[in-house]
Amino acid sequence: ELYTVSNAVGTNAGSYNVVVSLKDKENYVWTGGKAEDITVECEIKQATNEWNTAPSISAPAWKYKEEPATVNVGEAKFGGDKVVVEYYTANNEKLDEIPTSLGTYKIVVKVVETTNFTGLSEEFEVTIEKAVVTKPITTSYVYDGTEKVFLQETELYTVSNAVGTNAGSYNVLVSLKDKENYVWTGGSAEDITVECEITQATNEWKTAPSISKQNWKYGEQGAEVNVGNAKFGNIVVEYYNTANNENLDKMPEEAGSYSVVIKVVET
Repeated sequence: ELYTVSNAVGTNAGSYNVVVSLKDKENYVWTGGKAEDITVECEIKQATNEWNTAPSISAPAWKYKEEPATVNVGEAKFGGDKVVVEYYTANNEKLDEIPTSLGTYKIVVKVVETTNFTGLSEEFEVTIEKAVVTKPITTSYVYDGTEKVFLQETELYTVSNAVGTNAGSYNVLVSLKDKENYVWTGGSAEDITVECEITQATNEWKTAPSISKQNWKYGEQGAEVNVGNAKFGNIVVEYYNTANNENLDKMPEEAGSYSVVIKVVET
């Protein structure tokens, strides 16, 4: 009721000169005897900022080509609209975006200082590690006369000597395409050998062999041989003299006892 004020309101940190004027300068004076307007210097001080909720990251490390860590910027007491996320190399070189190459990096979540409040900064060290590739497993087939593919090339590795038809062991060479960024389970990026196999098949007669007769007279037409049909292999017919096991070149014609052997030679 005795004086008025002007410039008496402020929000931002700083000094404010509030002008105070007596309403009735004829009848009132300030302490000291003067009635002139006076200036009162007031101040809003810079606030000390703090995290209401501290920033965090979802993981301190991830593999090459994997989804990177998620950054939770937290919540600052002041400057929530001024929170920034920055990425740096181990040598403090600032990056434009979240890193994707192997190495160790820093993620910095910060609120930039203003005249109204102090800045905040939270730093996280993260690592991008080599991606791990599971070694291909051994493949085994049973021989059936057709070509077999033991391993297929993928986007991560190449294969060589990966095809076979005949029974036996096959050493398939497997090589990572990107040995800088990928390793096999166990930590090595060296080429590996995967031993694959085609096992010997068990043969069988689709149609069993037969002969038209087992006995005939000297001078008569000899037995007709039906060699049948085998699942695998070439069929051969052999003739033997049972008296001495002598191998003959053809169906015997002389009187005697003989063996007719129809066989597929094992391979």
